[in-house]
Amino acid sequence: PIEIDISNLSTEDLQSLKQDDPFLYYSIPVVRRAEFRLEEPDMSQSSSKGSTTVTRRTRVSCECHMDLLMDDLLGDFEDEENDESALEQMDLYFSKLLGLYASQQ
Repeated sequence: PIEIDISNLSTEDLQSLKQDDPFLYYSIPVVRRAEFRLEEPDMSQSSSKGSTTVTRRTRVSCECHMDLLMDDLLGDFEDEENDESALEQMDLYFSKLLGLYASQQ
């Protein structure tokens, strides 16, 4: 199996890996989580999680149960006071989720 050490990957290395070997790119846990959250991958998180070696997977599932996604996006919204800024933040999350955020800019 193909393996890569992700401890010293730069942004350019990630972009190159995404083009050259998408399966290996999406096998990186930090990258996969960032995709779920509609964010850019933060590779500084990968070095704090223990092993920095990633094995290439031949099948990568990018499916996530909607409950997990909504918990991630909304967090503890029910526990917060529903002030105007919290509602605006929630609206932004829903826009991102629906893909409207990019088209509005």
